[in-house]
Amino acid sequence: MKRKLHKAFTLLELIIVIVIMGIAAKFGVELLMRAYEDYIYGVSNNRLLAESEAAVTQIANRLQYRIKESVIYREGTDENVFYNNFDSIATATDTNQSVRIFEWVGYDIDGWHGDGTSTLPTWSGIIDVNNPGANATTLISPESNVTRISNVISALSPHNFSGNGSALFFIGDESVNVRDGFAWDGNVLTTQNANLHPVTLGNGQFIPRFTAAGQNFGGVDVYEYYRLAWTAYDLVFKRWTDNTDPTHPVVRGTLWLYYDYRPWLGDKYNDAGTAKVVLMENVQTLRFSSIGDVLKVQVCVGDGDIFKQGAYSVCKEKTIF
Repeated sequence: MKRKLHKAFTLLELIIVIVIMGIAAKFGVELLMRAYEDYIYGVSNNRLLAESEAAVTQIANRLQYRIKESVIYREGTDENVFYNNFDSIATATDTNQSVRIFEWVGYDIDGWHGDGTSTLPTWSGIIDVNNPGANATTLISPESNVTRISNVISALSPHNFSGNGSALFFIGDESVNVRDGFAWDGNVLTTQNANLHPVTLGNGQFIPRFTAAGQNFGGVDVYEYYRLAWTAYDLVFKRWTDNTDPTHPVVRGTLWLYYDYRPWLGDKYNDAGTAKVVLMENVQTLRFSSIGDVLKVQVCVGDGDIFKQGAYSVCKEKTIF
């Protein structure tokens, strides 16, 4: 009777197998972790790209219809204290202030496009400077329809503003003074000597809002072309350091858009009741730069401290002519 021999692993073979399995396990886990991290980064990157693109597009869409000479910035640590500390956007520098504010007057592009009841704009953008009916208290704007103007503004304004209390900006006015000409200091423009001209609406006419002696268009340079404005806009970027995890602090910020207020009538962007919306959270930086009338805006948004390896962020920028 033959005995059948059963071969077994030798100790050396077992050791080799164990070593191979250990190596495979080590690199397998690393590959799995890498694949998982790549997936998380990919998801985060795609989301941040979409969010930053949406934010910078929203900003650019509004800045596209700005009165170019009106854009200013404010910055500091307490927006209620540094309100009067402002300057032209052309002088803005990149800083690490905890609050940054960019403010401008936008002209009424919706009324310019019309209200759907006519193929004509609600305001023509032209002053008939040679009209015999024009005088110090009446500016005549051919083909402007004050009823349609008010209807458009009232529909867009959360406060149901009408056309009365709007302001004119004359194109070609070379006496622009960003500090005093747009009422950024919170004081009402009671004369017509500034760059914005508060008006009420007549029958196809613009009438100075303040008509006391010395407060009308007498002695004021009136230009043929104008823009009509009914609201200012304000981007407020507030940021802080999140120390929830003291070993990995994360810079966080929120980007707000304020609108539906009239600085030339004494309104401030942070008055109670001013309309505001959150454009984006987890914003890390907001940068503006200006070359002449051309603006460049950059928004960087972050996704916290992924895997405790530092904050992950994506930036988008647009140039606005």
